[in-house]
Amino acid sequence: MAQSNDNEKRSPRFDRTERRIHVNPAYHTSLSTAVAVSMQVLVSHPLDTLKVRLQTTTNHSDVGALRLFANFCRSEGPGFMFRGLSFPLMTVSVGTIGGIATYTRTLSHLKPGSDVKKLDQFSYLDNFVAGWVYGCTRAVVITPVELVKSRLQVQRNGGPQLYSGPVDCMRKVGRALGLRGLYQGFISMLAREAISGAIFFPVGRYVTRQLKDHTRVPEIWATMIAGGIAGVASSSVVYPLDTVKNCIQVVKDDAPTQHRQMIYWFQKLYREGGMRGLCPAFAPAMLRIFMGCGTFYSAFFFLLKYLADHEEVVQGSEEVRPWANIEAQKSPRLSVGEAAQRLVQSSEEAALQ
Repeated sequence: MAQSNDNEKRSPRFDRTERRIHVNPAYHTSLSTAVAVSMQVLVSHPLDTLKVRLQTTTNHSDVGALRLFANFCRSEGPGFMFRGLSFPLMTVSVGTIGGIATYTRTLSHLKPGSDVKKLDQFSYLDNFVAGWVYGCTRAVVITPVELVKSRLQVQRNGGPQLYSGPVDCMRKVGRALGLRGLYQGFISMLAREAISGAIFFPVGRYVTRQLKDHTRVPEIWATMIAGGIAGVASSSVVYPLDTVKNCIQVVKDDAPTQHRQMIYWFQKLYREGGMRGLCPAFAPAMLRIFMGCGTFYSAFFFLLKYLADHEEVVQGSEEVRPWANIEAQKSPRLSVGEAAQRLVQSSEEAALQ
């Protein structure tokens, strides 16, 4: 006990207050979104390529998805599924970061003074409105990305290679149609993103809450399942819009103006194949959505929580101040002169003892 009291009296020779660096929550959100979106793109892009090929292939309603997939693999090799991967991998996160930023900002405006990290305090209506704003923001940013990705995905190996890469595609489209050409299919893209965002977030919160309250599923798996279910629920509603959007974006630059209109493709696809014509490759698309959205949802919230828990970065080492107690850690940081003076005092006290 005496030894313990002596230790408490000893001056903390290198006692430095733990400086804590408070990171702006926006950085947490941006970093979490970028990592989560990159993981989502890597997981879902192969099936997305297959989906776009099937959506833009003529007479797709007469041929099964597995047969077309086998034909593509036979003629081009399995590598066709990774066409156009680099461009969305580098750019989609920008649109999603902007969308998530407006999503959290909208939530804070709907309920002033609330902590957007604690999503349980927001109602399903709040998530619906914020999700709608998220979708609108994301559509503005990623429409050119989707156009370039779709055009690269439909290029066949061994066939005419109109574009050598993403930059070449943007340059040729811009030269032929101007900036407006990069936003072909924007109306259908805006409708798709706004509606799916308004459905995705409230459904995701509802499923997450139900899994946490009524099952013993670990939280990371609960968020992954919830994200997958929410993605399927939202994407199945807007799937015809997605098909129309892809058909508009891969139209040749010299095609008639009506071929860039939503109503033209709705009528054409429905006339040729009914709802099946508007929803080709539905099963592989939903599998891709479940995998991609589940990965994004779980990775985003896991990283956001992890970064929030480690927001305060401690500077200093416990090894150089083994006797420093809690009160000492909270004391003001000493200057060099004060530290030297205390060191001398502690030496004198030790000599007297």
